[in-house]
Parts: sequence; C-alpha cells; structure tokens
Amino acid sequence: MFYKKLIDLQPRRVFGAFLTLAAVVYLIFQLGGGQEQVPQALDAVQLPQLFMSLVAAFAMVLLKATYHVLLLQRLCRHSISWRDTMPAYSVAQIVRYLPGKVWGVIYQVNRLSNKAPMSAVVATNTIQMATTNFLSVGVIVSVLAAALMGVFWPLLGIPISFLAVELIHRTPLFERWVLSVIDSLRRKPQTSGITGVPFRILGTAILSWEWLAYYLIWLLLLGSTQPILEVIILATWYAAASLLAIFAFVVPAGLAIREAIFVEITSLASFSNVELITYAAIMRVILTLAELLSVPVVLVLARARAPV
Repeated sequence: MFYKKLIDLQPRRVFGAFLTLAAVVYLIFQLGGGQEQVPQALDAVQLPQLFMSLVAAFAMVLLKATYHVLLLQRLCRHSISWRDTMPAYSVAQIVRYLPGKVWGVIYQVNRLSNKAPMSAVVATNTIQMATTNFLSVGVIVSVLAAALMGVFWPLLGIPISFLAVELIHRTPLFERWVLSVIDSLRRKPQTSGITGVPFRILGTAILSWEWLAYYLIWLLLLGSTQPILEVIILATWYAAASLLAIFAFVVPAGLAIREAIFVEITSLASFSNVELITYAAIMRVILTLAELLSVPVVLVLARARAPV
C-alpha cells in the first residue's frame, strides 16, 4: 500500500515523543527559574489584542485553505467542489495534531476518495508545502539579512521570491514531476487525466496575503507595546523556527519543537527568554484556535451553499 510508504508508525512515534520531551525540557531550562516573569510578559498582551490577532490568524488559515482548494481543482480540472475540498482540508489540519502530519494527508485522501484521485490529493499537499516553503525561505532570509546587516538591499529578495513563485505557478513543470513521482511509488498509476495547468496571479496573490495576515497577527498582538520594526523581525524569527520545525515531521504539528527552535535562534537582545517563550506559547494557542475555529465555519458554509 502507498500509505505504508508514507509512514512507519512505531519507530516514528517513539522518536517523535522523544523530540517533544527534549524540546519541553529545553524550554523549561531556558526559563531559568524566571517563571515569575511570565505574568509580566503576559501583561503586555491584552484581551482585545488577542481577539484581533485571532481574527487575523483565522483569515490566514482560510487563505491557506483557499490556496489548497484552487490547487486541487486545477489538478482535477475543476471536477471537485470547494464544498468537498475545504472541509476535508480544514479537518486534516486538526488531524495532524494527533499522531503526526502524515495522518492529516491520509485523512484527506480517505475523505475525498469518491471525489478526487489519491494522487491528486497527495500532489496538492506536496505542491502547497513546496511553494509555501520556497516563498518562506525567500521572505525570511531577506528580512533577517536586512536586519542583521543593517541595510535595506536584501529586502529585494522578497519581490524576487514572489516572481519566482509566480513563474512556478505559470509553468507547472514541478507539478507534473510530483505526479510522476507519485505514480512511480504506486503499483497502479492513477494520474491519467491529471495535469498541471498554468495558475496565473491568483495563487501568488493568495500567498502574499497569507504573509500580510501573518505579520498582522504579530503587529496586533505586540505592536502597541513594542517597536513595530522589532515585532516584524521577531515574527520573522518565529517563521524561521516554524520552517525548521517541519523537519520534525514525526512530531504532531511540531509541538514544542517550533518553540524550542524559536528561543534558540532568535538573537534579539531586547527580548528575554521568558518573553520569547511566552510569546511563542501565545502564538501556538492563537494559530491552533484559528485552525479549530475554521472547521465549524467551513462546514457551516459548505452546507449552506450545498444544493438542496
């Protein structure tokens, strides 16, 4: 079975549990007995700020889901409705918190088994991960290079990264390669009739809106108490930690791994370890709540628009 090539359960569960435990121990060590400073860090974040940050996070989650739907529809030649795809994707994002990220894809494959070929679903997840992370590298490296070097010219890497992603969308050679690889892993090829078609402007626009929503989360959360430039740099360090945490795919949603990497790599002297751990924990809660809230909202919208 193709699923067995995706995941080998027992060893990865044990390794994932070990990584999570190690990350938690590291975070406790980094607190360094400064637990009493946590309330002070929390005082900088008020309830209205949390609510507005949650709204921005919810918008970012919906943008991710929309991008996913459009990718899958392109591979399936628009033969699948968003009413089927978006609920399956939204629930899959929650499923990955349980035993691991791969199970989110497996859930989605099963949920859409009568609507879309498995190859198209796996390819869509792979392509979305690749384009999103490729763009993330460009944005993160550009912003952090500009911050660390104290010059503005590295920021030119941001528009260059977006232009590169637009080129990928317009010439879907990568999509066809992904489909061919999936076929090679299956005994019965399933990609006949599944082809990548050009995806102009809209896909890249959605990815740019995701980044705007992401930075807005941080600015709404801390912008009233911290310098805006430092908040943007802090948000970029967190994005870098999230990107590195994807390599810990055996850990459900990179739990504790992302936060540990964030504390380790962030080099802003104006923020203490206690503040970094507190802000990372708040962001984890906000992003998780946004994903949880998206499920009932998407389900209600899908049912409301479903034909009677």
